[in-house]
Amino acid sequence: LRVLSLDPPRLEAIDFDDETSYEEGMFTVYEPTSVAVHPRLPVALTTVVGRTRLDRGRVMGFDLRHASLGSWVLMQQVGFHPDSIAIAPNGRCAVIACEAEGHPDTPGTLCVLDLTGLSPDRRAKDGPLPMHELTGLEKLVGRPAGVIEPEFVAFDPQSRFAAVTLQNNDSLIFVDLTSAQPKLT
Repeated sequence: LRVLSLDPPRLEAIDFDDETSYEEGMFTVYEPTSVAVHPRLPVALTTVVGRTRLDRGRVMGFDLRHASLGSWVLMQQVGFHPDSIAIAPNGRCAVIACEAEGHPDTPGTLCVLDLTGLSPDRRAKDGPLPMHELTGLEKLVGRPAGVIEPEFVAFDPQSRFAAVTLQNNDSLIFVDLTSAQPKLT
C-alpha cells in the first residue's frame, strides 16, 4: 500500500525503509483491494485478499500519525475475497463487501465491523473488533449461492444505511444500520 504525503506544495511518496532503494509503502501481506480513511481518526482501513483459495480475506488498519505512521492497529479476518470497504460518515462502523470471487461454492457476504473500539493507539495484537457477517443474500436476491458477488459499498450521509452493488447480479441491496443489529433489506 503506497502512502503519499499531501502536504503542499507537492505530492510525494513516503519511504518507510531507508535501507531500500525504492519506496515500498505499507506492507499488506497480500493483495489490497480497497481502502477507506476513518472520518474522525488518523486510521486507514484496507481490505486484503487471502493468499490461497481457502484463505479468508482480512481487513487491516494502519496508524496514519506521523510518529507511528504505518503501524498496524488491526488485522482481522473477514469473508472470502473482500473487494470493497466503506466507513460510515459517523465513524461507528465499516461495511465490507466480500464477493467470494473464485469461490463458486462459497456465497458472497457482507461484514459490518463495529469501529467504536478503534483507536490509533490500538495494535493488531489486541484482537478483533466486533463484527457481524450478514448472510442470506441468495434468499434476498433470489439467486443461488456462489453467483452473488457483493462489489462496492457506499453510505448515506446520515450513516443510516449502506448501499451495496451486486455487479454480476444487476442488483443493489441495502444494509439497514438503524437498529441494534445490522440487517439486509
